[in-house]
Amino acid sequence: MRWFDSDFDYVQEMIDSWNRGRKKVRTAYFIIGAVLLIAGILTAVFPVGIFAVIQYLAAAAIIGVGIYHCTKSLARRLVQGT
Repeated sequence: MRWFDSDFDYVQEMIDSWNRGRKKVRTAYFIIGAVLLIAGILTAVFPVGIFAVIQYLAAAAIIGVGIYHCTKSLARRLVQGT
């Protein structure tokens, strides 16, 4: 347990931690927005080709999430020993 330190500014630490998290989220949203903007422009130019790419990306994302959940479940079982 960490003892109370009167010289440490806990409020400022909380504010800094919160702002770091907000910067990460803001950056992620900016990147997602740029990708969606590019996808919108490409969809207007090449409607059928982009639709196929989106299908493949969605399928890859679903497969990736499935693999993540399977490995997470398997790791939990191995740790618990069941």
